[in-house]
Amino acid sequence: MQQLLRQCRICFRENLKRSKGRFREGKYMTTSKMIEKRNWLAIAQLFGPSRETPPEFHGADNRFIVDELVNMDPMDWHGKHNNPLGARIGCLSPEVSERDFLRTFEDLANRRAAA
Repeated sequence: MQQLLRQCRICFRENLKRSKGRFREGKYMTTSKMIEKRNWLAIAQLFGPSRETPPEFHGADNRFIVDELVNMDPMDWHGKHNNPLGARIGCLSPEVSERDFLRTFEDLANRRAAA
């Protein structure tokens, strides 16, 4: 569940980045973090996790970054991320990714409604 929620926040952030056109470090980062926080609060209200992102979530999130980096060309800043979870990252087409994400999201929403 936490990984799905992480991906949801990332999707919103990346869509914002694309819609802004040119990347502006200072202004964009503030806006991105604010939107990511609002997204987490909306998710927390809907699915019931803590209103504050738990420390374990940040730890797992950082370790997922390492797993994602394995699939990228090496860069200088990658060195600080050296504790992977060992998750296998597969690349899907945007269409398949969207379909699978929406199916999982709908399943979670239906489970919550049934509870």
